[in-house]
Amino acid sequence: MLERFQTLVEIDNMLLEPEWDPIAELDSILSESYNMSPMSTHSAFVSEIEVQSPNVAAILGKLETLLETSLEILSSDEVKQQFHYVLEQLSQFKDQVPLRLHAVIYKLKSFIDDVDIRYMTAQKTIQDYDQLLQSRSLLSKHLESVKARQYQINSRVSEGKIQFEKINSEIVELEHKLCALVVTRDKLKRTLDYCDAENNKLKTQVAQWVPECKTIMIALKESETSYKVALTNKKRAENEWDDLKKNFVAKKI
Repeated sequence: MLERFQTLVEIDNMLLEPEWDPIAELDSILSESYNMSPMSTHSAFVSEIEVQSPNVAAILGKLETLLETSLEILSSDEVKQQFHYVLEQLSQFKDQVPLRLHAVIYKLKSFIDDVDIRYMTAQKTIQDYDQLLQSRSLLSKHLESVKARQYQINSRVSEGKIQFEKINSEIVELEHKLCALVVTRDKLKRTLDYCDAENNKLKTQVAQWVPECKTIMIALKESETSYKVALTNKKRAENEWDDLKKNFVAKKI
C-alpha cells in the first residue's frame, strides 16, 4: 500500500511539471530495445569409452542415458537420486573409470548437488524477465490504444478549434452589430422621450384651452341666432347700398 501511495505521489508530481506528456514518456520508455545476449551452452557428451570392466561400461551407459534428462526433470528428487546412485557406483569403481572422465564426473556431481540453486534461481530470473516482457507488451498495447484515442481526441480538438474560431468571429461581428443597434436604440429612445415630453407639453397647453373653448362654444350657441340675423341684415345692407349706388349713377346721367 505504501509503495502504491509513493507511486501515485510520483505520478502527481510528474503531472505538475510543465509541458510533461505522460503518453510520450511511456512511448519513449517502451521504444527502448532490449537485446538479449546469446547464451553460450555447454553440453557434456560421453564419448566412446574404453573401459576394462563391463560393470563400469554399463554404469557409464546409464549415466549417458541420464544425461539426456532435461533440467526441468533433473530438479526432481527422483532423478537426482538416480544420478547420485550412478555417481556413487562410479566412485566405487574409480580405478576402472578412464582418467579423462574423472574431472567431468566430479563437475557433474557438483552440478547435480547445486542444480536446485543454480537452475531454479535462473528459472525464476527468466520467469520474472518473461513476466516483465509480458507487462511491457501489455503496456505497449495499452499505449497504442491510448495513442489511437488521443489521435481521435486531437482530431476533434482541431475541428473544435476551427468551429470555435468561426463562431467566435461571428460573435465578434454580432457584438459590433449589437453595439451599433444599441446606439441606434438609445437615439430612438431619446427621440421617443423627447416626443413624449413634447406631447405632454402640448396636452398641458391644450388642457388650458379646454375651459376657454367650452366658454366659446356656449357663447357661439347663445349668439348663433343673433349671428344669423346679423348676416341677413348685413346682406340686406350691402344689397341696399348697391341699389343706391346704381340709382344714383342712373339718375345722374
